[in-house]
Amino acid sequence: MNKMSNIQLKRGVNFSEIEKLAEKILAEKPEKLQVPNSLTFSGGFGMEGAVLQLLGTWFRASSTHTLHTSIQDLKPDSFDDLCNSLFGLIALRLSDSILLSGKDEVNLIDALRPAIPILNNIRSEKFKPAFKGLYLALPAIKSPVIKGGINREFDSPLYNKEEVVGAVKFNKITSNALLAIIPRAKDIDTSVVSHLSEIIRELFTNTHRHGRADVYGNSFDKNFRGIIFNSISMTSKRLDDIARSGGGDLSLFIADWKPEGDKQFKALDITVVDSGPGYARRWQKLDKDQLTIELEKESILACFTKHKSTDSADSSGSGLSNVLSDLKALRGWFRLRTGRTLVQKSFFNHDGVDAIELKDIKAKKDFLEGVVFNVVIPLESLLGDR
Repeated sequence: MNKMSNIQLKRGVNFSEIEKLAEKILAEKPEKLQVPNSLTFSGGFGMEGAVLQLLGTWFRASSTHTLHTSIQDLKPDSFDDLCNSLFGLIALRLSDSILLSGKDEVNLIDALRPAIPILNNIRSEKFKPAFKGLYLALPAIKSPVIKGGINREFDSPLYNKEEVVGAVKFNKITSNALLAIIPRAKDIDTSVVSHLSEIIRELFTNTHRHGRADVYGNSFDKNFRGIIFNSISMTSKRLDDIARSGGGDLSLFIADWKPEGDKQFKALDITVVDSGPGYARRWQKLDKDQLTIELEKESILACFTKHKSTDSADSSGSGLSNVLSDLKALRGWFRLRTGRTLVQKSFFNHDGVDAIELKDIKAKKDFLEGVVFNVVIPLESLLGDR
C-alpha cells in the first residue's frame, strides 16, 4: 500500500478518466480516495455505475479505506449531497474513516445522519420523496455493523427476509419507481412495465446469487449491490461528449432518436451494479490472474446463452438471454462493464439479434471488480409517443 498516493475523483469525471483512475488504484493500492460531494452527470448512460465500479475496485485493491471529502466543516446538512446518491451512500458506509477537506475525521453516524429519512422512505416504499430530483436508488450494502446497530443488507423492499422478492412484488416496486421519476409514468402500458420489471429483477437477482462472495465461496466483509432509476435529459453535445470519453458511439446507437439543435434526448436510465467477482470469474470459477481475455469473452457469451447457468438452483439458465429479448421489445440500449470487457448493444431501432455476439465484446486494459449493467430506453418509446 502506498499511503502517499493521492487518488482524486473529480465532480465531472467521465468514462475514460474512470478507467485511468482504476489503473492507478490497481497499481498503487491507495488507502485514501478524494471524492466530490456530487457527480455532474450522475445519470448519463451509466456514469454513476462506472464510479461505483471504481469504488468496488478500490475496496478490493486496498486494505484500508479513508474517504477524503470536500466538505469544509460539520453541520447538520453538510453530507446532504453525498447521501443523496447511491455513490455517496456506499462511499460513506464502506469507508473505514471519513475526513473533511481539512482532514479532520468525522464520525460515521454524523456523516450518515442525512441518510436516515432517505432510507426510511425507501423501506416504506415512499420513493418519490426519498431522493432529490428525478432519481431513485435502492441499495443493498453489507458492511461492518455500527456499534448498537443491525445488519441492513436485506432491509429493503427488494427483499423478503433474505431472498429477492417475487415477480409480482418486483413489478409493483418497478411501477412505483417509475412513478417517482417520470412525470407521465401513468401513461406507460402495463406490459411495458412488466418487461422492465423482468429485466431489472433478473439483473438484481444475479447480483444476489453471484455478487456477495468470491469465486471460492467466501463471503465479502464489504460488499454492495443496488439499482439506480434515473430520468435523464441530454443535448446532442452532451451525448457526443460521453461518446468521446469512452461511452461508445452514441450517435450510431441512438440513430433516429438523436435530438437536433437544442432539443433534449429524454430517456429512462437504469443501472444495476454489484461489487462481486464479475461474470467471467463467476462462470469460470477462476481468479483474475488465471483468466485470459479469450476466457473472459467466452464467459460473457456463455452467460447470455439460453439454457446455460452457473447456478444449480436456476432450472432454465435463460435469465440473461431473456433480458436481451425484453430489451429488444422495449427498443433499449445497454452497456455492460465487467472484468476486462465492455459490451454495448442497441435495439433503439429494433435492429440486431437479441444475443451477445463476439463483435459486441471489447477488451479493456484493466480488470475492474463487479458488474455494471446500464439500460437506456427513450421516453418516447416507453410512452408510446413514437
